[in-house]
Amino acid sequence: MTISVEEILTGLRETANLPIEKGKMLSARAYTSKEFFDLEQDLIFSKDWLCVGRVDQLPKRGDYLTSVVANVPAYTINVGEGAFATFRNTCSHRGAVLLEGSGNASVIVCPYHAWSYVASDGRLRGAPHMERSTCFDRAASQLPGMRTEVWEGWIYVTVNAEAQPVQQRLQALQGRLSNYSMADYRTIHSEDYVWNCNWKVLVDNFLDEYHPFWAHRNTFGELVKDDIAKIVTLPGDSNAWTLHFSPLPDALADAARKVLPTLEEWQAHHVALFGVYPTHLVALIPGGPMFSLSLSPNGVERVHVRYALSAPPRLFEVGQETPEQLKEFFARVNAEDKEIVEKVFRGLSASWVPQGSLSHLEWSTWEFQQYLLRRLGAGPAR
Repeated sequence: MTISVEEILTGLRETANLPIEKGKMLSARAYTSKEFFDLEQDLIFSKDWLCVGRVDQLPKRGDYLTSVVANVPAYTINVGEGAFATFRNTCSHRGAVLLEGSGNASVIVCPYHAWSYVASDGRLRGAPHMERSTCFDRAASQLPGMRTEVWEGWIYVTVNAEAQPVQQRLQALQGRLSNYSMADYRTIHSEDYVWNCNWKVLVDNFLDEYHPFWAHRNTFGELVKDDIAKIVTLPGDSNAWTLHFSPLPDALADAARKVLPTLEEWQAHHVALFGVYPTHLVALIPGGPMFSLSLSPNGVERVHVRYALSAPPRLFEVGQETPEQLKEFFARVNAEDKEIVEKVFRGLSASWVPQGSLSHLEWSTWEFQQYLLRRLGAGPAR
């Protein structure tokens, strides 16, 4: 049965306006409809800030990494003196993708017809055999730039010239997380994947405190199952972010005080989980690493996942685990999440799926619904 975008939006309004104790999951078609996904591209990904990586991943002038921002290939580059810039990563001639992955470049040469660009500012440097073209405009052929800002060591990019600056958008969140000094963390591992699910399934899963005791029972589930009732939920901002805290055993809190002495006592006893809407997901583990995912939808049923594992400066002085051990452990955590979100999406793709009730442990899923409601123009949430 085909359901229209208008019907999906009506369902979103009804669901997001429920109080948490009566909360329900979104309709399955909100995750599987191509038309609804197209609306998300127009009203979410073309409007908001998207995280593409960490500052410390681009330490030298000319260091770059590639991404897809609002369905547009892009590269972000260190332009020197602590500044970063982002440009469209397609040739102005025939549209070929210019750079792949990450690296260092001062000049970019198109693989198709050898048009070349100054990497740091996108200016066209050379265009062989274009002298007979009467409509060729060198100045107009430079690579378009995108707004690029840094918040707490994260690099954010948007194609929206009117978007509120990141620092303003996340000011309240920064106030609640300032003791963690995220800007000082250093990336110890980064990897890109493609997972076979809708991007919202992955957002729901990361922010869901209900699943770790079982879905992650072979990794960290034992740490949370006995204290699941002690999760601290602080209201977020349904225009910008969500945040909650999951309890840690006392032994890990002891390590947290040594690694991050700036933390308040209660913070040392809790993992901070937050999402910067729409697609930046972070877990701050006191006494341990920072685990993050940055998502870029690749159609309605696939999502590009940029995973990063970062460490605070004193972690390996105080802790017992090595970078390789942390890398191996969180690879297993990722594998557990990948398996479950792909199973969820396969189930949502069935011909009929009920709208299951939310647990109070899925508070952030409920806040995410309110964000979706605001961005997709279905009216203000309650």
